[in-house]
Amino acid sequence: MVRFRWTHPLLAPLDDPIYGDLTQTRAQRYAAFATAVGAKDNVLAYFPDDVPALIEHPLGAGRVLVFNTSANDAWSDLPRKKSYVPLLDRVISYLSAGGVQRRFTVGEPVTLPLPNHASGESVEIVAPDGTRRTPRLLTAGEQTLLHLETISEAGVYSVELSGGKGFTFVANTSRVQSRLVPMESKTLHEWWVPAVAETLNEEAITERLSGAPESSWPLWPAFVLFAALLFLAETICVAVLCPRAAPALVGSVVPHRGLLRPLNENTPAGVSANAEPS
Repeated sequence: MVRFRWTHPLLAPLDDPIYGDLTQTRAQRYAAFATAVGAKDNVLAYFPDDVPALIEHPLGAGRVLVFNTSANDAWSDLPRKKSYVPLLDRVISYLSAGGVQRRFTVGEPVTLPLPNHASGESVEIVAPDGTRRTPRLLTAGEQTLLHLETISEAGVYSVELSGGKGFTFVANTSRVQSRLVPMESKTLHEWWVPAVAETLNEEAITERLSGAPESSWPLWPAFVLFAALLFLAETICVAVLCPRAAPALVGSVVPHRGLLRPLNENTPAGVSANAEPS
């Protein structure tokens, strides 16, 4: 691959002159297209002879990416490049988003495309509380968009079209509405009924801990004594039960003949075995 459209949001983060190696990709085989790409298609990369290597094709509210190579390294060495995993990560994020935001925050406007929307087809939005709203329809090129100035309730919204088609989007609570605030003790106790709940402030906890009786004897000496007794009992058991640790004294099993015969067997009576010959 020799030419990349680095300004595209899919490839822009991968244009790294030090760690990026997509431009070093070499292909041994690729498919030749019989016709030119469509007017709505977007070629993001080329092979040296101007054959499209990566094509983006719009489809409804989403898009399709066509790689002119195999999924393994049979046609090119792209899977062996260190930019391959970041490229796949970008592809998954780019395709899953579909270029359309499906999650919004309460208080912000909503703009969504209407795939395959026919002229004159009515559109309604059903809020989480069941109320219905009619959005404003906009036109961007050949695509129809629905627009709401703001949404005031968190939850799942359903978009219903008169043709029976539809989809949903989600509105999340803003961080301002998710602030942590103190709770009244009465409310907390009502939540935990029939369990007994007690609310203590910092002063009450400090006073209760300061009035608790201190232990007169710490526990660590008891654990040390227990470990010493256990070690002593283990030593005694090994000495008694293991013959190799405490072997019994037995007589010699070496035959008493030749040089190994005791000296006192051949020593005449009245002669000391340690006496030196004259």
